[in-house]
Amino acid sequence: MDYLPRIKRSKHPQERANFISQLFFLYTASLFTKGYTRDLDDSDLYEVPPTFKSKKLAEQLDKHWQKQVMKQKETSIFFSLLKFYGLSYFLLGLSKIILKTSLIVIRPFVVEKFASFFVPHQINPSGTYSSLYGFSIIGLVLVECWYDQWYTFKLSSLEIQVRASLSGLFYRKCLRQSSLSSENIGKIINLLTKDVYNFEMCIKTANETWISTIQIIIISYILTDRIGYIVLILVLFLLILVPIQVRLAIKTTVLKLQMLEKTDDRFQTTKDILLNIRTIKMYAWEKFFHTKLLNLRSKEVNLTFEIFLLKFIININGIVWTCATFFIWMAIFIHSNEVTSEIVFFMFDSHRTIGCLLTITIPFSISQIVQTVATITRVDEFLKRKEISRVLKMSKRSKIALKNVSVVYRKESVLNDINLEFDEGLVLISGAPGSGKTFLLKTILGECDITRGNVVTEGSISYASQQPWLFPATIRQNIVFGEEFDEKRYNAVLTVCDLANDFQLLQNGDQTIIEDRINLSKGQCVRINLARALYKESDIYLLDDPLMALDPYLKEYVFKACVRFLDHKLVVLVMQDPTDFVGYQSSVVLDNGKITSNYNSQMKIIARNVHDKRHMFVDDELKFTDNVDEETQLLPTLHLKNIYKERNKVGEVECKVYKKWMEAGGGILHFLLVAFFLVFLPLTTNFLEGSINLWAINEEKIANYTRTRASRTPDVTLLMRKRTNSVTLQILFILLLLVLFVTTSVGFLNFAKRVSLKLHDLLAHALINVNLHFFNTSVAEILNKISRDFLNIDEIIPFLFYDLSKLLIPLISPMIFIVPIQKIFLVPLVLLIFILTFIRKMYLTIGRSLKRLEASSKTPMVGHFSAMLSGLTTVKSQKCEQKVLEEFDNHLDLQISASFTYMSATRAFSLAVGWTSTIFLGIVISRFFVVRSDPLSVTFTIFQTLLLIEISNAVFLTWAEIETHMTSVERVLELTQVRQECPANCMTEIWSKPGYIKFHNVCLYETISNNKILMVKFL
Repeated sequence: MDYLPRIKRSKHPQERANFISQLFFLYTASLFTKGYTRDLDDSDLYEVPPTFKSKKLAEQLDKHWQKQVMKQKETSIFFSLLKFYGLSYFLLGLSKIILKTSLIVIRPFVVEKFASFFVPHQINPSGTYSSLYGFSIIGLVLVECWYDQWYTFKLSSLEIQVRASLSGLFYRKCLRQSSLSSENIGKIINLLTKDVYNFEMCIKTANETWISTIQIIIISYILTDRIGYIVLILVLFLLILVPIQVRLAIKTTVLKLQMLEKTDDRFQTTKDILLNIRTIKMYAWEKFFHTKLLNLRSKEVNLTFEIFLLKFIININGIVWTCATFFIWMAIFIHSNEVTSEIVFFMFDSHRTIGCLLTITIPFSISQIVQTVATITRVDEFLKRKEISRVLKMSKRSKIALKNVSVVYRKESVLNDINLEFDEGLVLISGAPGSGKTFLLKTILGECDITRGNVVTEGSISYASQQPWLFPATIRQNIVFGEEFDEKRYNAVLTVCDLANDFQLLQNGDQTIIEDRINLSKGQCVRINLARALYKESDIYLLDDPLMALDPYLKEYVFKACVRFLDHKLVVLVMQDPTDFVGYQSSVVLDNGKITSNYNSQMKIIARNVHDKRHMFVDDELKFTDNVDEETQLLPTLHLKNIYKERNKVGEVECKVYKKWMEAGGGILHFLLVAFFLVFLPLTTNFLEGSINLWAINEEKIANYTRTRASRTPDVTLLMRKRTNSVTLQILFILLLLVLFVTTSVGFLNFAKRVSLKLHDLLAHALINVNLHFFNTSVAEILNKISRDFLNIDEIIPFLFYDLSKLLIPLISPMIFIVPIQKIFLVPLVLLIFILTFIRKMYLTIGRSLKRLEASSKTPMVGHFSAMLSGLTTVKSQKCEQKVLEEFDNHLDLQISASFTYMSATRAFSLAVGWTSTIFLGIVISRFFVVRSDPLSVTFTIFQTLLLIEISNAVFLTWAEIETHMTSVERVLELTQVRQECPANCMTEIWSKPGYIKFHNVCLYETISNNKILMVKFL
């Protein structure tokens, strides 16, 4: 239950924006204005737009899933997602292929027409038509820039909707499961992060499979029309590699499943360590659990990078095979056709495009699809787990009846032929540990699958678990737990559980916030857990050994007080040893799941004895003075803090974060070496393409000599020698490219792998050896950081650096070609770089803040989910499913709002970069009207400028995304710098045989004020 009043947030600017503002992301202007002056915090986040409301999205997906399960058992979440998002996704892909194909056809035509006006002896080279074609080129670029951002925005919107619907669906599924079969929080966190991320990546790439196929068909048709059916030989050569590529892609499915299972184990082990850290430290088990966590992480990372290695092999195969098969294809073509440099260039460009689509793009898309298939398998298996539904018969009197009930749990019999019938009164159930007492109560609650017999329950039920479950909220809200606040009953319950005196010792009384790391004694937790069950007005009370942790005197007092308080109710009380209460016998004794004694005839006698021996309470004793105003009792605003609120850093990501990231991968020199090879790789590809162009020109000259029958001239001999040298050079370049690509890929993956392992090792070591005071903060924050932040560190950040390094040479190359044509172009080019850098700086001020908020806003969601799973039986017995569901949806909406706002700002930034770059294109075109050039120079300059615009957009977007995603490294490193419990050399490996404890100048400090409160010095 949320203990803080819900913040009323303003509507998202996108909702209030008009059509034009939404079309061009102008509604983000206010956000940029606010974010440029200061870092944003969670109060700056907006209400999530209606189309992204998690409640609506999750409920519609949940209803459809339920219908599908009822119709046919062999269904899949894929079909449910396809129903709601399939058509939109297909239409987006259709719009892309229509527009991109149109641009492929129209843009060269317009550029050619524009260049034709610069042919010598033209009367009016700068006339109306030339201006029209010039503006058309600019217009096409502007449209393409806008469409790219609009398409990405719509695609990202689908990703966010799928994430919201799946996250809400997982939560609703957990609420319908038995607490005995519910998933551990480790798997849930993994489902919410890596599995959902796989769906998002599939949305990004799946369309490319059929779009690329259609593009191949179109290009093949154009090739066939221009050079004949010899193009089929090209397709045949390339198809030889496709089965190998697809096979490698499919192999990633098995690896993905194994990797996700290892991630589940790591998440769960981490939470277990955090929750039991005091025990681990008491027994000095830090080293053992650190090693265990490191081994789990190592297995996970090894599988992750095996998947990445397969992807790189697919890429290498595609590049090398495409280059190698071109010569075979051309050799066949030369023997049967006339060769010109124009045809060779056209064939090479088409061959490269088809090869890239057929051997790289499609296999990569298939690889992501099959990885998503692995995720779908996991999600289906989770969603198809058996659900439970408990139907209570309402009647004037309470009743529990079990007839021939047998229960099997994990293939072991836990209850055998249980026959019991309870009416009003007290029922004591006892037995040795593991005898089946808790299973008996959970069978009554409907949490267990009954293999035989039936259970009848009449009346409402309240339940107190054996292990106290308290959720992060105030003590009062833990007791009231969504019920209407009744001061008289509340005070009476406090007196019964002897909590009034405890609350007076607390600074904030019952308004004290219980954090993830419980800041109360075990006895207090037990009594608060019992008070919750007693506060709810019910017909039946199931109490699972709620007095176990109390001392004998307090145990007897609370027992007798409960019996008095629950007079005329049906109370089933489980106790390990009820003989502590002299004069009482247990009604039911269990042994190995069987009833060994049943004193039904003595129930009323026992209840009467308890009633006679009770402490006689008077009304004054059942009162508890409460100084809190009645209007603010349920949701007080004083002394409250948000325990899930993370302390986000502000400002730029510091250079030391980048430095530590590089050092984690092997050092700065190692990173620079890998980066150098990545930068050099495109240069090798350019040399290869340049040598192919020279070979093509040489082949054209040989063909001309052959047509003129001058094959014996010295020139032909020279040309033939050049052909041999050129082919040799091609082979050497292909081999060099292969070696360089393999070396670079292995070095890069090794660097990324070491970063993943080292950062996790630093985090694990810091958390296990941290001062215990640190764990008074939220465990959910830590779980969030080891999930989403490490997803960014493992799978996103390395490849952003990889892409940026590979784009540097392609960015510089067009500049080198453009400036010599007209040196004046250098001035606007430098100015363009400065403007784009300024735009990036403006974006980063809010991009960093929003990325930090996107990460930190997931902590409340993870914390709430974890708390709910821990107390699932209590939540269901108290009938609070709708309440906790509403609160989870609110947490999820906040995270979705942060993601949507970040995505909108990023798209606005990308559009600004693209349109600003187009200004340079306008300057280039305008310059040609002033200073005439030949048509070839005009065409070449315009195409190089278009390439520059495309690459500069990618470079500045990738550069900005590196900074925003490096906040994940920043968040992880922040945890590694927390105060440690003791220096590394304070523990000794050799334990002294006599054993002693020595205190020497030991000072104890009060945590909050840091004041010295005690100094101890003795031996």
